[in-house]
Amino acid sequence: AAPTTPQIQAKKAEVAAATKALADLNDDFEMKVEAYNAVTEALDATRADIEKTRAELERATERLGVAQDRLAERASAIYRGGEIDLLAVLVGTSSFDDFLTRLELLNRISTSDASLVQEVSGYRGMVVAAETALENREGEQIVLRQEAEAKRTQVEIALKKQQTYVAGLNTEVAKLIREEDERQRRIAEELARRAAAEAAARKA
Repeated sequence: AAPTTPQIQAKKAEVAAATKALADLNDDFEMKVEAYNAVTEALDATRADIEKTRAELERATERLGVAQDRLAERASAIYRGGEIDLLAVLVGTSSFDDFLTRLELLNRISTSDASLVQEVSGYRGMVVAAETALENREGEQIVLRQEAEAKRTQVEIALKKQQTYVAGLNTEVAKLIREEDERQRRIAEELARRAAAEAAARKA
């Protein structure tokens, strides 16, 4: 068995306390790493959503452009200088009721195209709002990740410092044990020398 003294026992108790603190720091560090990883994953997911939203915004913008062009073409065909081309409406009509029917049809077509533009424009607005919300979330998550990284680094530094401290304590314990071993060896040698001298004296 390794020799022991009050000093060695006290130092071992110090090692035990420091090792417990090291284990606690290690647990804390693992939690900080998990928190950092979770925020990073959330940030990556948000950035992926932003990319999808931007692609959707591009498509919505293209759809809006097509709808606006269609409305402009229809308006150009129906209106001349801001007035209804009555001649175009009257051509081929057989009665006044037919004329009214054609005029109403043209108005409905124009209204339908205008509604499409409004609908697509509204959808595009929703996509823009979603993109803005995602960008705001991204900004918040970047801050959260910076905070998580700072906490992780802080605990990591403390962990390495504690590891060095525990290693130093273990070195001190090993040194004290070696010194006690050597002291006890010298005592044993001195006792053996004295016993041999006493035995020699008795024989003389």
